[in-house]
Amino acid sequence: MAMKFVRYPSFPQAKCFFTSRGFMWKMEVREWAFAQVNLEDAGPGIDVNSNNPNVVLGISDKTEKGIKSTRSGTTLKVELFAKAPGFTFVHPFRANPFIAEGGLLLQVEVLMRNAHGPKEMSRTKLEGSTFAINAHDAAMYQMDRTMTFSPSATSVAPLFAGVPSGTNHIALSSHGGVPTEADETNFEKLGLYVCGFKAYLRLDMSNVESVFRVLKGKVAENCVIWFGGCNIGANDKFCALAADASGCVVVAPVMRLPLIKAPIGTIDCLDRYAIPKIFVPGGKTISVPDFCAKQKLHKFVVPV
Repeated sequence: MAMKFVRYPSFPQAKCFFTSRGFMWKMEVREWAFAQVNLEDAGPGIDVNSNNPNVVLGISDKTEKGIKSTRSGTTLKVELFAKAPGFTFVHPFRANPFIAEGGLLLQVEVLMRNAHGPKEMSRTKLEGSTFAINAHDAAMYQMDRTMTFSPSATSVAPLFAGVPSGTNHIALSSHGGVPTEADETNFEKLGLYVCGFKAYLRLDMSNVESVFRVLKGKVAENCVIWFGGCNIGANDKFCALAADASGCVVVAPVMRLPLIKAPIGTIDCLDRYAIPKIFVPGGKTISVPDFCAKQKLHKFVVPV
């Protein structure tokens, strides 16, 4: 029998395209996601490659981003990482990775992950042990364990006191903003109103290191902190200090986030609509594709 690409059982049918005879010729994937497709009737020595590494990295890339295949009999499960918007052809090969065996090609279109509005932002699923801390007037996130930080608190120091050891994800939802209108153009004045927008207490440059330091060595090694606070990603110093003090990756939006309750176990800031920025310990930032390529390590799933 001739080789053919077949929809992987968990991959959405609506994102696959077929000829009138049922031949699969195209699939669509949104950027930053991993996607799977099966290659059936693949004989010995057959592997799979991508011909446009700007969109989907090929077999020569040995990092998490490179295309991978695992064999079960004559079926290859092919996994690819949608690195950037554009088109590529995925094809089987035998000896030369740039020559499609039997001329078989599967078109893969990677679509930009950019919601048209706040209600359409994609929801990333968090796995492992999850914990949410919400301001009382910005209760967006619901995790394995969810708490509301007291609006009558007199200090932000105990913000993370209830976080269990070994936690993989901390989602923090609150309003973001500056103390006065005069500070609107000073991004370093941006902070998080974890006790509520009308409260005077803020998580800001004056206390960020001491508050986040309590997480270091307590949470899981690859823990991620997700900020659900408007514009906080524009304060690079604040986010970098939070990452360095906690030893965690920090994901922060530059844009405003909508006050829409997310489904349980999900966050909304991995979407171009939010302009997410990724901060890692050591005062550095990494690209969103580089972070999402490690979603298995950090225990989250970006939807296709």
